[in-house]
Amino acid sequence: MGPLVSVLSLAVSGFLAFGAAFLASMIFWRWKSAALVGLAAAAFGGIGAALALPIILYRRQRAIDEPGEMEPQPSFDLREVTLVNENRSETSPGDVSLYRSPQAACASLEAWWVKDRDGAAITANGDRLVLAPTEPVSVRSREPHPDGERLVRLWLEALAGHLRKVRRDVGPLPSSVPELIAYIGFAD
Repeated sequence: MGPLVSVLSLAVSGFLAFGAAFLASMIFWRWKSAALVGLAAAAFGGIGAALALPIILYRRQRAIDEPGEMEPQPSFDLREVTLVNENRSETSPGDVSLYRSPQAACASLEAWWVKDRDGAAITANGDRLVLAPTEPVSVRSREPHPDGERLVRLWLEALAGHLRKVRRDVGPLPSSVPELIAYIGFAD
């Protein structure tokens, strides 16, 4: 709810209180008392709106300036998050998928895909996963990749860019790897 709507609702509340107080005063007391009570109720609503506006604006600005404090941060382990690029060339992002763990990625792959080397798997911290073409697919080993961090960013940015078009989002994409992962979400 925007700050203007909040202030307007407080002002409307004040005027409703004014009307109710005016009617009650008119019924139970005299006209002079009704006017005084009604003015007091309207003043109370106006003071409430005036006091609420700076608080609302401060909280809104704080949410813009410090989004990390206002929103929960994603929790996942970059050593476990796995990206699969279904393209023979590692440097060209193809159909990229994002999984919570190597086991989840392996469960979605088929042995023939691994045997034909139709793509690659890498963890979000840049380790290459050497996959075994077994049924089900498994991780044979985990090796440091000399260009792993650059590939992770390249693959994530390609996937995020595609999702941005599909979702029709506007504005810049997230800048860090954890933010990109949170923006994209997991396939599993």
